[in-house]
Amino acid sequence: MLFEIICEKFKESDQKITFTPGLNVVLGDDRASNSIGKSTFLMIIDFVFGGDDYINKCDDVGRKIKYHQIKFSFLFNNVVYKFVRDTERPNFVKICDDNYNIQHEISIEEFRDFLKSHYKIISRDLSFREVVSGYYRIYQRKNYDESRPFQFFQNEGMEKSIIRLVKLYDMYESVREYENLVKKTSEILSDYKHSINKGFIPNITKKQYNRNLKQVEQISEDIASIAKDLDKGILDVENFRAKEVCEIKAKLSIVRAKLTKYNNKKDKLLLELSENNTPPKCSSDFYESLKVFFPNVKVQSLAAVDNFHKGLYRILNKEVSGEIDKINNLIDKCNEEISDLMLLLDSYQDEKQFSKIILDKIENSVALKNKLIGENSSYDKLEAYKNDKKENEARLARELSNILLQIQTKINSELENINTRLYSPHKHQAPVLSLLQKSYKYKSFNDNGTGTNFKNLIILDICLLKQTCLPALIHDSMLFKNIGDELLEKIFTQYSAYEKQIFIAFDRLATYSEKIQCMLKDKCVLQLGDEEEALFGFTWGERSNRNEE
Repeated sequence: MLFEIICEKFKESDQKITFTPGLNVVLGDDRASNSIGKSTFLMIIDFVFGGDDYINKCDDVGRKIKYHQIKFSFLFNNVVYKFVRDTERPNFVKICDDNYNIQHEISIEEFRDFLKSHYKIISRDLSFREVVSGYYRIYQRKNYDESRPFQFFQNEGMEKSIIRLVKLYDMYESVREYENLVKKTSEILSDYKHSINKGFIPNITKKQYNRNLKQVEQISEDIASIAKDLDKGILDVENFRAKEVCEIKAKLSIVRAKLTKYNNKKDKLLLELSENNTPPKCSSDFYESLKVFFPNVKVQSLAAVDNFHKGLYRILNKEVSGEIDKINNLIDKCNEEISDLMLLLDSYQDEKQFSKIILDKIENSVALKNKLIGENSSYDKLEAYKNDKKENEARLARELSNILLQIQTKINSELENINTRLYSPHKHQAPVLSLLQKSYKYKSFNDNGTGTNFKNLIILDICLLKQTCLPALIHDSMLFKNIGDELLEKIFTQYSAYEKQIFIAFDRLATYSEKIQCMLKDKCVLQLGDEEEALFGFTWGERSNRNEE
C-alpha cells in the first residue's frame, strides 16, 4: 500500500502525508474553494503510482511551482520501500534509504514493474498502468464518462476497452490463443496473396477454375482415347515418360550425325594417305639422260632434292596417320554413346515404340493438364487459407462472447448486491452492464440523472476493486456533487469495507449529514483550504496576483 508522500513545496503544516489501508480522504473547505489543490494532490498520488499526467496535464503546477521532488514510500509485507520522483526527470525514479538518501535510480518502466510485482498482479497481458489508470478518476484526466466507464481516455475505442477488461479479469489466456491463430492464418493468407500479386503463383477466378475443371476432364478423355487407339495393352498412357524418350532420341540423332561426320573425314584421310604412300622414284639413268639436254646439270644436286621430297612424303604420311588415329577414337566414343543410349531407350518399354509425334502429343496433353490442375490447386489453397482465417475468427468470436457473458454476469450480480446495500428493497433497480465484442452499454433503467449515473460509476469501480487485481481507486470530488446524503453515507460505508486503498477528494463537508462528517473526518489524511491552507501554501489566483504586483 501507499504509505506516505512528502514534498517540501507543500504547505508547512502538511509536508508529510501518511496513508492508511482502506479509505483516505482529502478534504476541501466548507466554501468549496477552487484551486486549492484537491485534484492536484490526487494527481500526485497517481504520479507516485507511476502515472505521467501530473507532468503533462497540471500546467499550473509546472508554471508556478516549477521543479520539485515528490518523496514517497510503499509498504509491502511490513517492509517500507522509499523513492523519489521529480518533475525534471520524471522518466526515472530514485531508490532511497530509510532517510530518503538517494542510492541509485531506475527507469519508470522498472518502477512500474516493481509495483506490479509487489501488488501481486500476475497478469502477463497487462502492465501496471493498464490495470490502474482507468480507475484513477481525477478531474484533469477526463476519464469519468459514466456511460463509458472502461474508457481510459477520451475517444478510446470500445473494443480496446473491452479486451482490457477481459485481461483485468484474468480471462484472456484462451482469447490470446485464438487471437494468435487468427494472426497466424492472416499472415499466411497475406503472404500467399503477396506471392499471387508478384506472379509467383497463378491467379484465377472461380469462373476460370470451373473452366479448368472441364478442360482437365476433356484432356483426360483425350489421353484415354490415345491409349485405346494405340491398342498396345498400355494401361497408363498419361504416365508415359514421353519427354525422356524424346530427349534420348534427340541425343541419338546428334551422336549419329557426329559419327557420320567422323567416318566421312576418316575416308578422306585414308584416300589422302594412299595417294602419298608411293612417291615418284628417279633412277641414275634418268639423271644421266638429262645431260643430253642440260650438259651443265649437276646430277648430285637433283638427287638431293629428290631425297628431300621423299622425306616430306614420310612426314605428311605420319601426320595423316595420327589424325586417323584420333578420328578412330572419336568414332569409338560415338559408338559407345550410341550403344548406351540404345540400352537406355530399351528401358522405356512402351514409349520407345511410338513415333515422336505421338509422344509429343501425349507430353503436351499431360503438361497442359498439370498446368490447369496447378492453377486450380493454387485457387483451392487460397480458398482454404481464407476459410481457415474465417473459421478462426469465428472461434475467437465465440470464445470472446462466452467470456464476456461470464464477466457480465459476474459484474451484474455484484452490482445487484451493492445496489441492495445502498437502497431499500426494490426502490431502485441496479444498473446493468451489457458487454458485446465491440461495444458495451452501462446504464440504469428509469433514472438517468447525473447523481445516479455517477453513483453507478462509483459502484462499478467498487465491484472491480473487489473482483479483480485492481489495487486502489481514486475518486475526485465531482463524482459526489449530485448524490444525496443518505446514499453518500452508504457509499462511504462501502468504501470503508475494503482493505485496498481508496483515495477520494471531498469538500463542503459541513453541508452534509453529521454521520458523513464523522466518517470523512475520521478518514481524512489531508485538509486543504484557501490561501495558506492550499496544497502549496497559496491558491493559484493568489500567486498570480502577487506575481503581477
